[in-house]
Amino acid sequence: GPVKIEKPEELPDVFKRVIDYLPAAIVPLRGENHLLGIIIVDNKFNKDPITEIDIRTLELYAALASNVIERTILFQKLQKKQDELEKAYRELQEYHKRVLKLEKFAAVGEIASTFTHELRTPITIMGGYAELLYRSKDLPPVLLPKVETILRTAKRMETIIKNLSDYIKSPEPEIKKLKAKEFLDYLSSLLDIETKRKNIELKLYVEDDIEFHGDPSLLEHAFLNILRNSIEALKDGGVVQVECRLDNGNVLFMFKDNGPGIPPEMLKNLYIPFHTTKRQGLGLGLAITKKIILLHNGRIEIESQQGKGTTVKVYLPQRGGDKNG
Repeated sequence: GPVKIEKPEELPDVFKRVIDYLPAAIVPLRGENHLLGIIIVDNKFNKDPITEIDIRTLELYAALASNVIERTILFQKLQKKQDELEKAYRELQEYHKRVLKLEKFAAVGEIASTFTHELRTPITIMGGYAELLYRSKDLPPVLLPKVETILRTAKRMETIIKNLSDYIKSPEPEIKKLKAKEFLDYLSSLLDIETKRKNIELKLYVEDDIEFHGDPSLLEHAFLNILRNSIEALKDGGVVQVECRLDNGNVLFMFKDNGPGIPPEMLKNLYIPFHTTKRQGLGLGLAITKKIILLHNGRIEIESQQGKGTTVKVYLPQRGGDKNG
């Protein structure tokens, strides 16, 4: 706590060069786990004594100053991480351009694996600092938009890296028996915030007793890719309809939207990795989705009419291990 010094003999040697008038008070500036500095005060000019009220006031001031200093140090660290992120993002954009020119995608796996491994740690650290600042009650309002931008960018980078990793990997599906209605209800709940934000109605039509075999984690990823594409394409008040029924030994999942549709020239490129017309992302969503469906011995078909909407059909074997017809 604060120390009040009234006599010369009470003055520690370390302070004799900086304190030339008594009485004086020394107040520490404490961080969470360490000393940030000290405040030294005296009343040399007005010769007034240092009262107990002065000490309490100094303690309050020191607490506020310590908080500001610690937040400033934290923000400087975050700024450094942001600079590293911006550099990494520029490198990612350059990498994206190079990958687009590759004719053989066999080389992509090795390059992307190294790239995602090197980027994941700094981006996670940067995102953690941003999250810490964003949740801080002491963050100055003027800095809030900057921290929000850093946080959004970090999350976007994490999504890009995850999509690259998912495309590179070819995991062996862990096949389980699944109930179609329960599975689709669960996916609908995951999208609840997104659909409400855009006032989009997600309608499910599925019989209670339909069962199928698949890896719930992989299929969740694949189906969410399809549904999010529909949600992104729709304006406020749009409708996404999901139907599930049996079809010649398969379970057919149909995802329909009443969005603007897909131009014919784009349909043929939908599954090509890194081919995208979106401003963000790497164009891996449907490539990953198709890969997951094929791992389940299934197939995917996309039909679209401009001005009327898009329908995605996914056929999965009703029984695990069966080839789909």
